[in-house]
Amino acid sequence: KISLGVKQLTEDPYKKVIDNYEVGKNYPAIITNVQDYGCFAKLEEGLEGLIHQSELSWTKKNIHPGKVLSTSQKIEVEVLEKNLEKRRLSLSYKNTLLNPWVKFTKDYKMGDQVEGTIKNITDYALFISIKDSELDGMVHYKDLSWAEKDTELQKYKKNQLIKFKILEINKEKEKIRLGIKQLE
Repeated sequence: KISLGVKQLTEDPYKKVIDNYEVGKNYPAIITNVQDYGCFAKLEEGLEGLIHQSELSWTKKNIHPGKVLSTSQKIEVEVLEKNLEKRRLSLSYKNTLLNPWVKFTKDYKMGDQVEGTIKNITDYALFISIKDSELDGMVHYKDLSWAEKDTELQKYKKNQLIKFKILEINKEKEKIRLGIKQLE
């Protein structure tokens, strides 16, 4: 058996257009397809790349890609990786957006008194949406009052606006620890 091919007589157009794009740079793109694991974006005719789910948002970790981007939407993407052998292009959408952790650490410091809305109440803590920020913080029940009892959680309601102090900002672990008793 001998296999023949005509397309191999001409230069691969993929190899020609892929050289127009550099890793680490931003380019305009159009979303062509939304899947459970990410979105495909077209940079130009014949060149598409994948924006993996983990590269869609700084704050929304396990969200369906269709809730962040939609087909035909025009966006900016950053080229993360080019793989010529597999003809794959890895893209990031979140890297073209301001990282809310960078903004938060510029705007707020430990010890600052801030307001926020209670988003969720568990059996050990309050989770609070911090005002003028995309980020959430946690008040452990031991930081609600000097009594340090978990029954203190019952005094709070979802969507309640409250004041608190920032006790810790851990950018690497993406955690913000808050306290209410520290206001007294």
